[in-house]
Amino acid sequence: MRISIPEATGILNQVMRKLGHAEEDLHPIVDHLMDCELRGLSYGGMARAVAITERIGRLGMPKEPITKPPFRPRCTARIISAISSANAPRTSR
Repeated sequence: MRISIPEATGILNQVMRKLGHAEEDLHPIVDHLMDCELRGLSYGGMARAVAITERIGRLGMPKEPITKPPFRPRCTARIISAISSANAPRTSR
């Protein structure tokens, strides 16, 4: 099925509003999902909206906003260190 970008944006706004998201949260949520959809990313987009709807249907809306980082700090520090080491200029002997 093909729908226009404005139609998809409108559908996502309606769905997220119906799920109980605050009006001020709709724009960033929908923008993120549309960005993922347009880039063809597997972890977001319209399919992710379906997963969000199903999860909230099973578990209900979280009582508090989710603010935890997706990685544990120790793991994140290791990732940053590894990236920094890989990008560091190499010196020859």
